[in-house]
Amino acid sequence: MNLAQIVVYSPLRALTRTLCRVHDEELARIPRTGPLLIVANHVNFLDAPIFYTHLIPRDVTGFAKIETWKNPAICFLFTLGGAIPIRRGVVDRTAIGLAREVLRSGRILAVYAFHAGSACIAARHASRWFRSSYAHMWTTMFCGPISGV
Repeated sequence: MNLAQIVVYSPLRALTRTLCRVHDEELARIPRTGPLLIVANHVNFLDAPIFYTHLIPRDVTGFAKIETWKNPAICFLFTLGGAIPIRRGVVDRTAIGLAREVLRSGRILAVYAFHAGSACIAARHASRWFRSSYAHMWTTMFCGPISGV
């Protein structure tokens, strides 16, 4: 962790601890070393700050839609945290490659599969979702390549 991360993450950690109920006993169960894939539902804008700040000293990397980099403040925060920009609606092979490197280097990769409010929409569009970046990445990384995707 560098000085910029300490300066930014410390107040964010205090803020998220104030706004959210963080269960330290559950965080203690996360391994201290080795690659780790965390898959969660995207609940709100506090998801990323909670993962990034409460899993210290582990290095956490996650995905963020590429459009997010248009906002200078959010761009700074996501770049500081090493977020991986991902293009939605296509198989983003660059993002997949970066995610592989995160896991190969022994870091944590946090993935938000769905927005919590979109579970019904996702169920109706399961076949389209399967061709999306996340589904392709997980099946490719852990099950081998899928032809035709």
